[in-house]
Amino acid sequence: DLALRHPDLFETVVAQSGAFLIAPEDDPIDPFDGGEWLLSRLRAGDGSGLRWRLECGTLEWLIGAHRRLEAALDASGEEHETLTRNMGHNWTHWRQGIPEALRWALG
Repeated sequence: DLALRHPDLFETVVAQSGAFLIAPEDDPIDPFDGGEWLLSRLRAGDGSGLRWRLECGTLEWLIGAHRRLEAALDASGEEHETLTRNMGHNWTHWRQGIPEALRWALG
């Protein structure tokens, strides 16, 4: 949400195990009842010209939202890279992805 509101400050979004099911205004926050707000914005053409790098584990409960967001980025033409690893929602997964994500974001 922050990068979309301030594309003058951000060029790239890097998300590891992104919780794209929860909208910033959701109250109370319920990750199983979100509206996939980011997906809706990307489908409406509001990617704000950002570069996107998304990573998610195939064993995560977030994988469905990740794949739908990946498809929306493919259709939108936004510059992006997506990656899935055969891992779960854990620090080992994220630690392995950080160097690669930073190289992409800063490259």
